[in-house]
Amino acid sequence: LLPAAGGAALPALFGDNGSSSNPMRYAIRGETAPGAGAATFRSFLALGQNSSSAKYRATLAGSSSATNEGIWSPNVGLLLRKGEPFDPANYPGIYARRILRYWAVSPISSGDDQLIAWVVLGGTGVTSANNQALLLRQQDGQFLILLRTGDPAPGIGIDSVKVARFLSVEVGLFGHYAVTGVLRGTASTRNVALWQGSSGLGDETTNRQLRLPGLVLQKGDTYSTSRTPRDVIRGLLLYPAPDRTAAGLRGLSQSIGQFGHLAVGVIGDRRVTELVLLEP
Repeated sequence: LLPAAGGAALPALFGDNGSSSNPMRYAIRGETAPGAGAATFRSFLALGQNSSSAKYRATLAGSSSATNEGIWSPNVGLLLRKGEPFDPANYPGIYARRILRYWAVSPISSGDDQLIAWVVLGGTGVTSANNQALLLRQQDGQFLILLRTGDPAPGIGIDSVKVARFLSVEVGLFGHYAVTGVLRGTASTRNVALWQGSSGLGDETTNRQLRLPGLVLQKGDTYSTSRTPRDVIRGLLLYPAPDRTAAGLRGLSQSIGQFGHLAVGVIGDRRVTELVLLEP
């Protein structure tokens, strides 16, 4: 964008809602960043979009290196800021130290404007064993940790079996998501799992736990398909295509469909990978 007074062009973000011939300016370098005190926008790293609004990731000037990045929406303002506790009421003292990937989603059941982010955590009680999480920012501004390393692995039923690390994360436009991860506290023949969930289930208050993921497949399970009468799962593969900007849902290939169908690679005893379509 060229300043009216002249000088060098400034990076800026614009959008079009399809109902106006005039594009809307979302943000420009040097402008005060909403929700970030006196800090101003320095650069724009990524832009994602759902049916409700854009979600842009930017760096800040006038802020320390610990808090100089965040994700904003033109409709709401600041959604998530690096180094700043994202939900002091529910997760006191915990913040995103790094934003690895994010997705702007809008469940078809509610039309809610949501954000899902894969982050590295910092803060109170955070160690290398529990510092990765998949976060959901609900339309009401509250956060829900969908899955976190160091927590008991959902669906296993044994508290000592925990999520050690994430392997892959895939998210669809309407809030369906899938995660493959490594388990700690179980045999090597059972140490990989696949979970699925949907941010469109339940509600933002008493039933928000319905948005948490459930176990779908685990290494060591038996499975069958039309081509495989019976086999044992020796490995599980998701096929995300991460955009280099870290924003998801930008038109690259996906392994999760708009209604939650998931294509997953299953490695069996024959060491052949079979592509299997899972129902939501």
